[in-house]
Amino acid sequence: MNARTLLLGAVALGITGVATVRAQGTALDRRVSAVADGAVELHFAAREDACGDGAHWYRIGDDAWFGSFLGSDDGNARTVCAEGPVRVRIALAQREIVRIATYVGPLQRGEDATDLGEVPAAEASAWLLTLAARLDGRPARDAIQPALLAKEGGPVAALQGVARNEDRSHDTRRAALSALPRVAGSAGVAPLVAFATQATDPWLAREALRVIARSGDPRARAQLRTVAQDAKAEESLRLIAISGVGNEFATAADGALLRGLYREMETERARGAVLNAVANVGGKAGAEWLLAIARNGDESPSLRRSAVQALERIDSPEAINGLITLALPRP
Repeated sequence: MNARTLLLGAVALGITGVATVRAQGTALDRRVSAVADGAVELHFAAREDACGDGAHWYRIGDDAWFGSFLGSDDGNARTVCAEGPVRVRIALAQREIVRIATYVGPLQRGEDATDLGEVPAAEASAWLLTLAARLDGRPARDAIQPALLAKEGGPVAALQGVARNEDRSHDTRRAALSALPRVAGSAGVAPLVAFATQATDPWLAREALRVIARSGDPRARAQLRTVAQDAKAEESLRLIAISGVGNEFATAADGALLRGLYREMETERARGAVLNAVANVGGKAGAEWLLAIARNGDESPSLRRSAVQALERIDSPEAINGLITLALPRP
């Protein structure tokens, strides 16, 4: 077992004291900290589904965009995405890392930075995740993204360690959770589902469920449906799950599931969440159901208004005709 294996195991277990000692002794750590004040840059091979302009923005996969398009010189930035290495710029003050910036695409170098050149992707990824485990505030969060972009990075265990470490800030733990579903090969989805189902850390379960709610992975979708239908689950968790069930990956069956949950929900807030989710799913059945809620005099005025507002968001003949009939004066 080598030092890197021990280091990643320590991070995965949340033993940040061990991780700090070993990280501070690595060659890469010493090379970076040799610059007491200023900036350091290094680069490494990027994963195959990453591209960017090298200076302002980058993309992972088809729809995950990061950075800013305001400073880009390319007016067609969203359609021109070039392959290239991951470039990491690290700002230091008195040998302390105060900021980490990430770029992907054609290699550019900052004239005001010390260039460490190319670093093996696996080494860079492991080192960056030790930073996430030991630094505080924004630098800890910013270290996670470039580690995720490495071609040969294997960050799942380390990301799990950061996410479950209660000594880390909530923002850093959220960043680790948000990174898990973007790990190449979807290897991070199963740990997310495990976090969402554990009972020892309620904060972690809730935040993991929030990340799952944005996913289209079948394992994530199954967990959302389970929580949404669990009458024993806390209402706050059911609301997150209901919203996720009705997201862009929803099916007609999900719409039927949501409509069936409406009467089971005990509070107006929960029923309003169901109305909103049904509107997100849309479709003829959803429009007709919302119209029935809006017309039902036994419903509270606020829920009837919410049903009308939800109906307005569905682009279908049934929804339009329903709104017209609601607007017409009664005979």
